[in-house]
Amino acid sequence: MKQKQLSPAKQSRLNEVLSKFEQWRQDRPTKRQRIPDHLWLAAGSLHPEFSVHRISRALHLDYNKLKHFIRLQSDASRPLAAIPEFIELSFDEPNSSCEFVVEMQQDDGSQMKILVSKGKSSDFLSLAQLFWSRA
Repeated sequence: MKQKQLSPAKQSRLNEVLSKFEQWRQDRPTKRQRIPDHLWLAAGSLHPEFSVHRISRALHLDYNKLKHFIRLQSDASRPLAAIPEFIELSFDEPNSSCEFVVEMQQDDGSQMKILVSKGKSSDFLSLAQLFWSRA
């Protein structure tokens, strides 16, 4: 299969990252040393300008490891979901007969689900405060 000719700018970027990898491979103390993060970042920065296949072949990297790293890198660069507006809960009636469920989740993935029933709102507020203070 015939490969497309790269523009001089693209070829220069690829060669620059390749030379960083070659220098590291020559200078590393042992062959089993892990590739440093700054080199993975340099390799990942070539995507999507180059395909994962082309980058892995040019830099002599494991295709699946590079693909995984690029996926992690793109997930980290995605903008976070908009923070919801403040929602005020009113507990004016201590003997209220309503029941409700409150689910909370922090950015680190920790979650809390609380079933509040018949005037137990003070317990709910204490638990919610404790949950959010862990952040």
